[in-house]
Amino acid sequence: MSTHIRVNFECPCCGENFLPFDDSQRLCPKCGNVASEVIVPIAKIVSAAKENIAFGVFSILSLADMYIDNAIDIILFAGYPQRTSISQEEAELICHEVISGRDFSNSEHQRAHATAFVMAVLKEAFLKKA
Repeated sequence: MSTHIRVNFECPCCGENFLPFDDSQRLCPKCGNVASEVIVPIAKIVSAAKENIAFGVFSILSLADMYIDNAIDIILFAGYPQRTSISQEEAELICHEVISGRDFSNSEHQRAHATAFVMAVLKEAFLKKA
């Protein structure tokens, strides 16, 4: 059975959809308003992504699920499950590849948030010490 996180979040000031996944990522990428709390921690997103990779089927039902889907893509792109660790340098190269492949033409304000998300996923999935 696939794992979902049925959470939607939008900035109360400007309506931008984003997910505060870490204390350093509570700032709305569009207007700069600070969310009062981390809505879904990165560890929960990566854990759900890995569970869904193992299950093999996933559908998007919420904004948090979209983040899980992106985490699945990032983790698979980095070579999981064959690779279980990567260096910081490899993480930075993978992040650059992932971000370079995204179209931010209509949402340039999301680039920094997306970059931080990719690095947070890679850190949680591959760089975190046990």
